[in-house]
Amino acid sequence: MSTPLRILHVSWEYPPVMYGGLGAHVLAIATEQARAGHDVTVLTQHGADTPSDEVVDGVRVVRAREMGEPQERTFANLLSWVASMQRAMNRQGRELIAQWHPDVVHGHDWVVAAAAMTLSREAHVPLVATVHATEAGRHDGWIVGPVSQTVHRRERRLVSAADAIIVCSSAMRDEITAALGPFAAAVTVVPNGVNLEVWQATETACAAARARVGVDPTTPLIIYSGRLAHEKGVGILIDAMPGVLAHVSATRLIIAGRGPRDASLRARVSELKLDAEISFAGFLPEHELRPLVATADCAVIPSLYEPFGIVALEAGALSTPVVASREGGLTEIITDGVTGVLVPPGEATSLAAAIVRVLSDRDYAQQLGRAARNDVTIRYNWPVLAAHTVDVYRHANASSQPRHIIERIPDMNVLTGERVTKS
Repeated sequence: MSTPLRILHVSWEYPPVMYGGLGAHVLAIATEQARAGHDVTVLTQHGADTPSDEVVDGVRVVRAREMGEPQERTFANLLSWVASMQRAMNRQGRELIAQWHPDVVHGHDWVVAAAAMTLSREAHVPLVATVHATEAGRHDGWIVGPVSQTVHRRERRLVSAADAIIVCSSAMRDEITAALGPFAAAVTVVPNGVNLEVWQATETACAAARARVGVDPTTPLIIYSGRLAHEKGVGILIDAMPGVLAHVSATRLIIAGRGPRDASLRARVSELKLDAEISFAGFLPEHELRPLVATADCAVIPSLYEPFGIVALEAGALSTPVVASREGGLTEIITDGVTGVLVPPGEATSLAAAIVRVLSDRDYAQQLGRAARNDVTIRYNWPVLAAHTVDVYRHANASSQPRHIIERIPDMNVLTGERVTKS
């Protein structure tokens, strides 16, 4: 039997401070690694009234607190907030590794790049980096504006410093190679997973979930769950709703999540006069989200950019049929017409037609849901994925030489090679 490792995850998301799929991924990986006998610590940011140091499900969670007044957590204040959090993580992390020496530091995305790099260097252990998404991918390949340029540089620093890189899909492997390469580290695909013991819901819970959002048990229900950001394509789903309602008139759409597009999406709903048909539920804790997804007749993932698409696994675990964009990692999770329906990204008409088919053909919808559940059970098991991640750690060797980092912001689309047109 292999020797257990001391594993330090550095992540800006961890319960109860959650923004999207990254936090769920780190929670699952860390918990399964601890169950497998490894000594696992997560260094993360603090939240309101969160303990500074506690053990949860076998994982030690150390939450770094800023000195003085905490920075406001808003997009407008993004870089200042990240800098403040990094200083806190560096300080807390140094204290941690002085008493508990890790065998590997695993950093998750650019937000914690500086802290992960510093701690791996000071501990003289390998740095493993998971790139969950890229700034280039979120903006169709263009790196424009000071914030995007800063994020892109920090992504480059992270992959350049890493001794091993993990991505969640083959599409993401291609993306980081194009957007952030060249780099020395090997790239390994370790997909996201879903906890089948957790992602289930009783009929009573499903009925209560419908009651909470004011949807009758017989009303066709569509669910979107995720961040309200441009790349998630929620506006395309809203624009598809008139086409859906033209064929299935009583349909309701519940949008569960929060993000920078919240106000503009609500305005679009009002502009289309769909306030009675579309409701915004805000961010829902997982115990409320699960039965809502389970009771939905269709889960929609209309992403314009999607490195993986963990919400597709969550819906599949609950046997809820999925309609999703033919985009990024979603094409690797979903087999079109078998475990879900794929449509061209950004096309409201095609999206509406696919949703209508699922809502109108109950046998077809149930067939999709059953196949998805079976596929998730076989392919996306967290204990196996956590063990695969540990294998990456064991094969990573800390570099004794400084990595060369390219700082220049390219004057072209880093994904397509298209050049900037100069007038």
